[in-house]
Amino acid sequence: MTPPEILTDIHALKEELLDFERKYGLRSEVFHAAYATGEEPQDESWVLDYSEWASVYRTWLAAKLRIATKSGVCSTTTRASKGWPPPSGGDPIWMGSSRLGSMPPPPPEAPS
Repeated sequence: MTPPEILTDIHALKEELLDFERKYGLRSEVFHAAYATGEEPQDESWVLDYSEWASVYRTWLAAKLRIATKSGVCSTTTRASKGWPPPSGGDPIWMGSSRLGSMPPPPPEAPS
């Protein structure tokens, strides 16, 4: 993919993330850190949304890393100094392992 195509993907993915953030009242970074440590949604009906949200977030992070790598902003040395895995191995979306506590429920939906 070319850098403009990657940027288009990044912006589209960010819009999807914003939809989830608005729906559940939680930043994607906070959500994903909790999700990655095994936190489960308080309501079973949220499971599919949470799985999709995590997938979109990982794809967004990978695209951001891809554009940084293609532009030369993020070299292998930079990744290593930040504790990130090399581009050819491991998970490019390493998030650490801090437990952030229970995720709050989404706000009630407005009556239509």
